[in-house]
Amino acid sequence: MKKVISIFIASLAVGTIIYFALDRNAFVPSGGDVGVRQYTSSDYGVSFSYPSDYYLEEKNVESTSGNHHIIVLTEDTEENKDIREGNSPGREGPTSIMLSVYTNPDSKPLDAFIKDSADLSYQFADRKVSTTTISALETYESTWSGLYEGKSYLVSRDQFVYTVSVTWLDPSDKILADFAGMVRTLVIQ
Repeated sequence: MKKVISIFIASLAVGTIIYFALDRNAFVPSGGDVGVRQYTSSDYGVSFSYPSDYYLEEKNVESTSGNHHIIVLTEDTEENKDIREGNSPGREGPTSIMLSVYTNPDSKPLDAFIKDSADLSYQFADRKVSTTTISALETYESTWSGLYEGKSYLVSRDQFVYTVSVTWLDPSDKILADFAGMVRTLVIQ
């Protein structure tokens, strides 16, 4: 009997240690045996986790809001590779997860930044916007519909404004679970 009680207490102790040691914000990819990669940029003050079966592409883009930096995640498939390289005839781009970083040198409030940005007004100014938090910062949230269904978050910190967006075709698409995991691990410093 003492042995059973000792095993029970030891199991309970180990279970408690494991429970408190687990990172509740850890990224768990939706695709089976897929690993996790970490993205970190000290230049833009962001980090996040994403599934290893995604292709990450970074570029600077000129737009009506000025020059901004984008990080695009697409599933790393042959079809998406052909689209990225311009080798796929007559087709729109793949669904994606995108993090855009805009400079905000005057530290404008989000409402003013949106009003002055044609890029962001489509996603936020003319839509019903709710608020939430990401990385302990007040965040605007908007859903939209066009060629794809979309969801975007907008958050500001110091000299940057960040948008985090996802596009999908069907509510059961894997990319939605991967986006939720990415957002859960997003740290804006």
